[in-house]
Amino acid sequence: RVPGTVITGDRDDDGMKEIYVFTLSGDSVLLHVIPDYREAGIPPGNRYIARVGKRNNKSDPYIIPAEMDDLTGDGIKELIFGIGTGYSLKPRSVFAWNAVCDTLVISPESGYFLQGILQEDIDGDQEKEIIPYGYAASNVRDSAIPYPDRNTWLMVLNRKLLFAFNPLAFPGQYSNLKPVVLSGNHHAPILAAL
Repeated sequence: RVPGTVITGDRDDDGMKEIYVFTLSGDSVLLHVIPDYREAGIPPGNRYIARVGKRNNKSDPYIIPAEMDDLTGDGIKELIFGIGTGYSLKPRSVFAWNAVCDTLVISPESGYFLQGILQEDIDGDQEKEIIPYGYAASNVRDSAIPYPDRNTWLMVLNRKLLFAFNPLAFPGQYSNLKPVVLSGNHHAPILAAL
């Protein structure tokens, strides 16, 4: 779960991985960054990320780590991660945080139960798309929430965390979807769902 969840990554390719720690304070997921563990002092912290929903007065968020990538082309990699939930339902999104500008980009609202994030170049442009995947947990009862978890969904996000195409539903309560990218010599990559 979120309290004390840690991700490491080297955002500026200087050979030193920064430490990113997620905590839960009340109904808020916060991010704390330790840019250099060798330096003494209190690291910058309390970067608000998202509000977590509650069901039966409980929240159940979890962090889904992903590979850092320079989504904006400024030479600094964004911290890419997902936040998933069980019965508390929100958020179920992918996030990209730019440490230099302190900007946060969030994928479109979704009720999909996230389990992982695949990052692969599926269109041959030498830049990786972001492909969240998950499980048809059937926790979402609200018909107003898009992409409910009664289905699994094939979702592909571009580098602005917008859908590259409308998500494709794979009906089947309690089903799983695992995307894979198949590539070979002289052929365009093929995105498949298992």
